[in-house]
Amino acid sequence: MDPLSVAGSIAGLVTLADAVFRGVYKYYKTASNASNDIKELANRLQSLAGILHSLGILADALEQDGAHPTIQMTHVSDATKLLGEIKERLDRSQSKMNSAKIALIQQSLKWPFTKTRTKELTDTLAQQQETINLALQADSLSNLVKLLSNDKDIKNKLSSIQIGVENLQMLTRVEVNAERQRILDFFLKVNPQSNLDTTIKLRHPGTGTWLTESLQFQQWIETAGSKMRVSGIPGAGKTVLAGAVIQKALEKGKNSPQVGVAFFFCDYKDQKATILSNVLGAMASQLARQNSQAFNELKELYEALHPQNRLARDPDSDILQDCLEKVFKCFDQIILVVDGLDECDDNTDEVTQALADIGDYSTNVTMALVSRDEYNINLKLHDSFTKVQIGARKEDILLYVASEIDRRIKDDRLRTSNTELKDEILTRLSNDADGMFRWVTCQLDYICGCPTDAVRRVALKELPPTLDATYERML
Repeated sequence: MDPLSVAGSIAGLVTLADAVFRGVYKYYKTASNASNDIKELANRLQSLAGILHSLGILADALEQDGAHPTIQMTHVSDATKLLGEIKERLDRSQSKMNSAKIALIQQSLKWPFTKTRTKELTDTLAQQQETINLALQADSLSNLVKLLSNDKDIKNKLSSIQIGVENLQMLTRVEVNAERQRILDFFLKVNPQSNLDTTIKLRHPGTGTWLTESLQFQQWIETAGSKMRVSGIPGAGKTVLAGAVIQKALEKGKNSPQVGVAFFFCDYKDQKATILSNVLGAMASQLARQNSQAFNELKELYEALHPQNRLARDPDSDILQDCLEKVFKCFDQIILVVDGLDECDDNTDEVTQALADIGDYSTNVTMALVSRDEYNINLKLHDSFTKVQIGARKEDILLYVASEIDRRIKDDRLRTSNTELKDEILTRLSNDADGMFRWVTCQLDYICGCPTDAVRRVALKELPPTLDATYERML
């Protein structure tokens, strides 16, 4: 599944809806207080799963042809949240049942919703189904129109897709010839574009919208001089979220010539990506591509570092900071996003302090720094940066697990046709993830490597509770 694909999210939603339907139907057949309201809810869930399946097939076809499905990720998110509420209550009740004695099972299996709430859930599912049905009809019609359209229409669509791809690239507004490219490359010791591409591929649809669509984020990105520090536990998706922030910044820069955008990913796996001068050099190189006056400032520094009849030298961090101060003045607003401060190892303090100083002394710099929640970093950023604590929302994790199960079954990596086992995997991983996407991925990798369903069930009962324990098992 393309992680940017709405079709992939719909497929995950189908997996989730199927699991919830089976749980509700089980209660209807066996619960001591079962009623027709529960049956109506089960029927509505089954109907929703069916229409989602149809929409998923069409959405996949549309996306493969370069079109965009009508349904929005907010609709997927709303449905995930509602299904998640039902599933959580069912799982909790099921857990109580499992702990009861056999003789008391029939008595303990109680429907966990009131009659009023059951009716509300059914009505809300009906409204969501109506919305999804409209999207299905719209997509079916647009698909028919597309088949009947001429070559010009198709070219226009392809052009719009290309624009979308360009919005994820480092901005370039000045004409770059061979000489200018040599100057830009001299300062770009580490190119962050490949890291951005990776985060976009890893990002699941809808993930991070709680931040990028929030009022706090809108105020941050629109206000020159605002500073935001994003932190979270390992495996919570900080780097992927950084990619989402960068994407929004690039979109703003694309539409606003007086807004300069630069980003960087510190990476402990690449020593060069932990050195302050390389971080600052990458920022200078990116901004110089976006404004001719900014390029002239960088060119002047390049020439000073390459004197005639003398050996050239690399810029140190002090020289680069001085240059950046001049470059910043070429724009109305600068947006800087740096991920992974904690990955700079022995250089963490130096990198963090330098970026904090830039934020303090440059009034038009809007900055977002992303890292683990570490004491030394907190100490340097506490006074001037607004802190945003992240952790994947429960519905994000739930939809991610459901989508990954569906994808791995289709890819023949998870070889099981046992619906009960699929439901067990969905329940256990979504409940135990504790906000860590990476933990989920590692457990699914391990489960997919198990030879039989029996071994997979054993693995589910023995999941390591933390990322560190997971890595130890992998080793």
